[in-house]
Amino acid sequence: MLRPSKFLWMMLWLGWSICTMGVAKSGNIFILIDDIGTNRAAVDTTLSLPPQIGISILPHTPYAHYAADKARHQGRTIFLHAPMEAVHHNRLLGPGALWHNMRPWQIWTILDANLKTVPGAIGINHHMGSRLTTMYDSLFWVMAWTKWRRLMYLDSRTTKDSIVPQVANQWMVPSAHRDVFLDTTLDEHAIHKAFDRLLQLAQRQSLTIAIGHPHPVTLSVLRERLKSLPHHIRLVSRPASKNLPVNPQQHHSLVAADIAKRELDEK
Repeated sequence: MLRPSKFLWMMLWLGWSICTMGVAKSGNIFILIDDIGTNRAAVDTTLSLPPQIGISILPHTPYAHYAADKARHQGRTIFLHAPMEAVHHNRLLGPGALWHNMRPWQIWTILDANLKTVPGAIGINHHMGSRLTTMYDSLFWVMAWTKWRRLMYLDSRTTKDSIVPQVANQWMVPSAHRDVFLDTTLDEHAIHKAFDRLLQLAQRQSLTIAIGHPHPVTLSVLRERLKSLPHHIRLVSRPASKNLPVNPQQHHSLVAADIAKRELDEK
């Protein structure tokens, strides 16, 4: 025979289970639009989306400054979309690209020049990069620069072999990673399915990150879906770090990055 206290707890548990049955778990999503800066019309259309949508700007592009200035005025999150060596199709990298055989001082010089063309960037994510993001010696200096500039790193995950999380942790760089590519296939139905996947993941984790591109079909689907976002899903304007606070306190890794910079300046 059950004791009254045990019976009471069983009834409370059963009641809670019934009440929560079928209730979707709440979650946050962050959406970043890559490859911004080459086309003014694409910039304007992207920036007509809700201001929580972040943009990642390709350096040295004709409308990089225009996009950054307009996005800052809207209070929109901005990333530097840094071109990095890929396994294939490197002719598409564009200016400001990083290659695995570069010296540390070259990496820092190029990244500094890239950042100047994207004012207001709070972080960096790579454009292409399926080769360089698997190579420790190169990524070590990319992450040292990211630390020195007090930025975060969003891993675009253009390869399953990316070592960005490990190197970011080594330098204590705030980092996060992409969970969903919205427009791997430029087809309206496929993009809707990718958005469905984004919502499914958002119910299982605290933050889910999607990356898309300023294609008309992608932006059209986003405009439609964001109008009817489920009430338990929140669109956030900045990707919280998944490994560290976005603004960590001063610590030894920042000192190490500063020392590395001084050593590079002396060479």
